[in-house]
Amino acid sequence: MAKKKVWLALAMILLLSSLTQVSANTNSEEQKTPTGIPFSQLEDEVNAFMETHLGTTAPGAGVAVFHNGDIIFSGHYGYADLENEILVSASTVFEYGSTAKLLTYISVMQLVEQDMLDLDAPLRDYLPEDFYNQLQLTESFTMRDILNHATGFGQNLFNNFIITTEDNLTIPELTLEEVLLSTKPKQILKPGTGSSYSNFGVALAGFVVEHVSGQPFYQYLWENILSPIGMNHSAILPDWRDNPQILDHKAYGYVTTGNGDFLNMGWLNALPYPAGNINGTIEDLALFAISLMPELGATTPLFENSETLDLLLSPSYDVNGNMIGSHHGFISSYAGERLALGHGGNTIGFTTDLVIVPEERFGFVVSVNGGQESLIIDGLYELLIKDLSVIEEPVLRNDNLPNVDLVTGHYVGMDRSEGNILEFSDYFGLVSVNAVDENSILVKIHGDEAIFTQVEPYLFQLTEVNSGVTTWRLRNTIQFRMENDSVTHVVIGGGRDLTPLPAGRTMPILVVSLLIVIVSVLFLLISPVLLCIKILKRKKNKIIINKKFAHWQRLAALSSLALILNNTTIVVRLLIATYETIVSGLTTHIILNYVFGIGTILFIILAILAMRKGDVTSKSKVLFGLMALLIILYILLLVNWNFFTLY
Repeated sequence: MAKKKVWLALAMILLLSSLTQVSANTNSEEQKTPTGIPFSQLEDEVNAFMETHLGTTAPGAGVAVFHNGDIIFSGHYGYADLENEILVSASTVFEYGSTAKLLTYISVMQLVEQDMLDLDAPLRDYLPEDFYNQLQLTESFTMRDILNHATGFGQNLFNNFIITTEDNLTIPELTLEEVLLSTKPKQILKPGTGSSYSNFGVALAGFVVEHVSGQPFYQYLWENILSPIGMNHSAILPDWRDNPQILDHKAYGYVTTGNGDFLNMGWLNALPYPAGNINGTIEDLALFAISLMPELGATTPLFENSETLDLLLSPSYDVNGNMIGSHHGFISSYAGERLALGHGGNTIGFTTDLVIVPEERFGFVVSVNGGQESLIIDGLYELLIKDLSVIEEPVLRNDNLPNVDLVTGHYVGMDRSEGNILEFSDYFGLVSVNAVDENSILVKIHGDEAIFTQVEPYLFQLTEVNSGVTTWRLRNTIQFRMENDSVTHVVIGGGRDLTPLPAGRTMPILVVSLLIVIVSVLFLLISPVLLCIKILKRKKNKIIINKKFAHWQRLAALSSLALILNNTTIVVRLLIATYETIVSGLTTHIILNYVFGIGTILFIILAILAMRKGDVTSKSKVLFGLMALLIILYILLLVNWNFFTLY
């Protein structure tokens, strides 16, 4: 009997040992990134990646990877300050950019949880009446529309940003209300009809939180988000006065010059700060991301009820049941079959990304001090979340599919700068759609190309990437909404929806406008030279001329030349400068447009009056008539493209 007990005990020990080993093996197998990198190799893989890519598009970076509530890897690379050779460290402060919008979205959902906000109530219910009236909205919208980037606002980048350096930290003390009223864009679309990325909309959400909670927005964030999760090395306000100590550790922002060198761009201060002005360490950002994925059954410090977090991370359908491409502000992609959520951010000299995979309680954050950087940002996404080169085979869901010819053409972003001087720049980056065969289309976005295949009527799935792999990270499907066999809206989501070219901006009109500009500029540039040659010939041959006519004609030519040079300067500044720096000096150019434009027209009128008195050859009349026509066409184009209006 004793022997039986011994053998039974040994059997139980072996069984438990076996089960423990199986469990250990199972757990070991589970400790991998969504792309299959074992956690034991994670540090080597990330370090090797950063060693290969750092220094090409950014001089410094911070990376943190987390799992099951812990930071499992944190890396700091390169230089925070190239000029003084200061290395990136755990205390280095980066600019989060639009990634910080997520904190604004969470503050909104906190008030929803407390029944202080209704996502589907008119926003005016939560704004001071006088402030709401000054917004002069053409269409009302809701907080859900803001979270979906579906307010209908276009872009207005003026009065939004200030560039500072360590030697010049002058920032005006403006209330959030004052900033919003000075930066309001036009509503160019009906709210709820599409996803149009809007910094103004998110800043407006912050003002709603401020008004409803009864305290300044930055104080609300500190008390309800940053302090509860330990983000103590961050600052919210544009002048950093809520945590000025971070300036001792703030990295400088840079842009690459393309030859291995970097240009110091200083620091960006976003005046509508709820739209993305938070500065902080990479570890602070990781703590925030971790708070979004509490242990099963546990609650996050961000909300009282776990149901609110579930709601936050779910698709934010509108009242009609249509999704506008957002999960209450979070932008979605997929890590295999699992949903990945996050948000990127760009400032003049920094790029940031936050990605979480809630089902695996896994994610990463990265911030680099390189503006508009994608090599590292998207490369880490591909390394840790999803191999972007693997494209799922499209599954045909409907046999009765329309011909794709109906969706071919050119499209422009809904988030365009309609009605201000920046509008012309939106038409340098048109999206083109061309038929590949009767069921596939080639889509070109900013030079990157991919083929999409129709799987349902007017719903297309990514099939093949020709160039720009990372461009398609959040664009796996494209849907065309139709009316009377014409496209009315292209659904991409994430604030990046498109529309057909609006009236007055169709391709024939754009081509004709460009030709008028080219011909006018070339002719008006050489006309002063032609007039000078003409004057010299007349003097040599002692030809009697109408001196008053010649005088006003010369002034008209010189004034139109000045007008052209002034607007060429504007275009060059707007195209080569980053959007944060475009405001400086443009007011002077607009004033000069009025001076030269009105002066040119006045000189033309005076020349016409003088011409009536005779002594003007037919050849001179033809030359003057052509010059006057081109000048008038050029000025009309300037008016049409808002070159006489700043914003």
